[in-house]
Amino acid sequence: MDGRSGIPFPDGDCAISAQMRAMDWSTSPLGPVAGWSPTLKGAVSLILPAQAQIVMFWGPEFVALYNAAYAPTIGNKHPHALGRPAREYWTELWDDLEPLLRQARDGETVVAKDRPFRIERKGYIETVYFDISYSPARNEAGEVEGVVCIVDETTDRVLALQRLRDSEAQFRTLAEAMPALVWTATPEGNLDWFNPHAYAYTGAPTGALDGQAWTWVTHPDDLARAAGGWAAAVKAGGTYTAEFRLRRADGVYRWHLARAVPIRDEGGAILRWLGTTTDIEDQKAATEALAHMNETLERQVAERTRERDSAWNNAQDLLLVVSPEGVFRAANPAWRTILGWEPEELIGKHYLDLTHPDDRELKAKALAHASREALNNVEARCRHRDGSYRWIGWVAAPEGGLIYAAGRDVTREREQAQALERSEARLRSVFNTSYQHQGLLSPEGIVLDANPTSLAGIRARREDVVGKLFWETPWFTATPGMPDLVRTALPLVRAGRTVRREVIINLPAGRHIFDFSLRPVLDGAGKVIAIVPEAMDVTARHAAEEQLRQAQKMEALGQLTGGIAHDFNNMLMGISGAVELIRRRVDAGRPQGLDRYLDAASTAVQRAAALTHRLLAFARRQSLDTRPQDVNALVVNFADVLRRTLGSDITLETRLAPSLWPALTDANQFESALLNLALNARDAMPGGGHLTITTANQTLGESSDGAEKRTAGDYVVVQVSDTGTGMVPSVREKAFDPFFTTKPIGQGTGLGLSMIYGYARQSGGHVHIDSEVGQGTTVTLTLRRAPPEETEAPAPEPAAPPGLGETVLVVEDDSTVRMLVIDVLEDLGYRHIEAADARGAIPHLESRRAIDLLVTDVGLPNMNGRQLAEIARQFRPRLKVLFITGYAENATARAGFLQPGMDILPKPFTLEALGAKVREMLGA
Repeated sequence: MDGRSGIPFPDGDCAISAQMRAMDWSTSPLGPVAGWSPTLKGAVSLILPAQAQIVMFWGPEFVALYNAAYAPTIGNKHPHALGRPAREYWTELWDDLEPLLRQARDGETVVAKDRPFRIERKGYIETVYFDISYSPARNEAGEVEGVVCIVDETTDRVLALQRLRDSEAQFRTLAEAMPALVWTATPEGNLDWFNPHAYAYTGAPTGALDGQAWTWVTHPDDLARAAGGWAAAVKAGGTYTAEFRLRRADGVYRWHLARAVPIRDEGGAILRWLGTTTDIEDQKAATEALAHMNETLERQVAERTRERDSAWNNAQDLLLVVSPEGVFRAANPAWRTILGWEPEELIGKHYLDLTHPDDRELKAKALAHASREALNNVEARCRHRDGSYRWIGWVAAPEGGLIYAAGRDVTREREQAQALERSEARLRSVFNTSYQHQGLLSPEGIVLDANPTSLAGIRARREDVVGKLFWETPWFTATPGMPDLVRTALPLVRAGRTVRREVIINLPAGRHIFDFSLRPVLDGAGKVIAIVPEAMDVTARHAAEEQLRQAQKMEALGQLTGGIAHDFNNMLMGISGAVELIRRRVDAGRPQGLDRYLDAASTAVQRAAALTHRLLAFARRQSLDTRPQDVNALVVNFADVLRRTLGSDITLETRLAPSLWPALTDANQFESALLNLALNARDAMPGGGHLTITTANQTLGESSDGAEKRTAGDYVVVQVSDTGTGMVPSVREKAFDPFFTTKPIGQGTGLGLSMIYGYARQSGGHVHIDSEVGQGTTVTLTLRRAPPEETEAPAPEPAAPPGLGETVLVVEDDSTVRMLVIDVLEDLGYRHIEAADARGAIPHLESRRAIDLLVTDVGLPNMNGRQLAEIARQFRPRLKVLFITGYAENATARAGFLQPGMDILPKPFTLEALGAKVREMLGA
């Protein structure tokens, strides 16, 4: 034998039998078929023709043998898995499968329903479900040779049940919001759920109507009929319809129409019952009154005629009498009110003449039913005299060979229901097409739905987030602190409150600012049944507001140019004149009195440096940095800039309150506000005048003046008053409007006062204008008081400490500055290397020469100082770097300019400051 079976085993015509006969079993752990045990052969012969899904795992290596019914359940594993150890082709679930096989091989039978397995059978991992029965296969000696597994894949059924549960959850959300009595029952007829309106109507505690307990609110006289009809409907699996009386919460019994239909699966099996119960007391009363009138007509003709005529003529519903053939015999006046027909012109007409063509078959069946027994609540369209149609709900009963019917106009109710459907469709359309991020949560915070915009923001699919806790979704997990913020806000929303705030969130597309809110959805009883999260991206708006603030600031700065240029010329004159006099005195050999010229030059330098730093700080772009500030100090420090702005014709006076409270404000924005107010005052005093800045402490009560609201508390008040032309009331009312200006085109943007208003409101304060024509204007800026902070007076600048012989590489393109820096370093005991630009500095950095500190200007030609520092760190990773720059220090640092081991010294600086900073960076 060559290892093939050599015998026609297994026999049979199925594909698996043919494959097994063609296989080379010598390569399988089972060996040639001739050597198989009788038990194995018998088991193979048994499973191959079976219709059930059967797989056997034989021997200690669990070699797989299966029939044709089983092969589709393993997909692309077939036919390669046949005759091979299970571990080779069931690798992805071996950790799950092996314990089950071991348990069966040890002699136990393993049985499970809807057992999940994660299997790769179509090129990807999926979760599938099986009913399984694993049994040991024993030989005649009782020894276990293998495991016989009878399975039945139930994946479709399990997933269908999951979808059903999801559908039921959505149904309950809708039903709980409905004002009607809605209920469900098990396939066996046990009622297991009622909507909140049912409990509110009956006054029963929640859950008290489940099972058969609903019978205790049913009228005793109606109970047997209602329960019997329900039992019959459950047994037959048909629609349940019954009328009976239910006790209302106030103890009054009212007639109701109950209707239930079975919900079936794809195979026709009943999964649930869905029922509604409708109050028909008024219709029932009308029907009973009509029947009672017919019963007593002969005995009390006169009295009953009057009563009948009264009810007939005054009834708000349509009343009519028709023959069994459907011909009108009588109609009440309500036909005129509701449908425009005179009762007399209806007599002799056939009722189908007034019936909508699409409803005639339904009305014909209803007439046939009403000729035999009572008819309940059939709705059909009836033609108005003007040709339009109205929906009428009919009840009818036979009596004395005639049919007596009552109809109620339900057109509005039908239209409202249709409008509700259209509204829901529109809302869904808005939800799906909105540019805002929107969703729907359960009261517990579980995501029920999310619109496409919100899903696009996190680059996810709907199924990626539905069912998860809201704060654990990608909308928040990439932003530190946001999950905790959302989780702690949900209890407030469950209590009925709306939570709204502005948040910054990290999304795949970057950081975005959102106007974020969580709003509760209430049912008719005021209970929170859902939560709607909504977020509007305001990133672009914030950027635009910042650009607007910067544009206004630069406009104001531009107006300073003339005065600043004049002051700088004076300062330069002081410096150049002092230097020239010193040179002449030295050349003439007259050193006496040089200190006076040196002090004058130094003072001019310090004044220029202070003015430069203040202008750079004023012009820089930055977010609102609200913190406790000394307003008096800000006014004093900015007074020089204001005087230069106002010119010589306008005097500036400051009246600063002693012991002024610290205020919560942004220093830069406060100075910007003062400058804009000064510019407006200057323009209002073309012939000169007087500007006064006053500060004061003030405790104010709560107030509301139109859109202006003020919280009670302590405030710092700053008033800017001028003696200018003043404003008329119409101008004063629009003064804070953006782009409103009374200046000629090209001389103002109308942004100044609007920016001051926005700054005050953003800081928690407010601003007010008092102005009279010819008397001047006073602008009052009110800022919130801040807790006082301890401040220390600046210590005098100490002498620079000496160096310890360290080597400093100085890179500066200005030869004068480079000379001064090198001379200072030499005087302090440092060695130096100098370069005029980055190109000259790089060879020194590449060399092996010791360099302890790199001092470089930021604004170098070709390659700037920051780029040079990056290259230096490549050669010398631990090299300390000191930048000297004429740019605004804070703006540079805030832009992420500095790394560890780097510092910055703004120009101009004193030589003592340079020496102290070098010593600080190199270490004491």
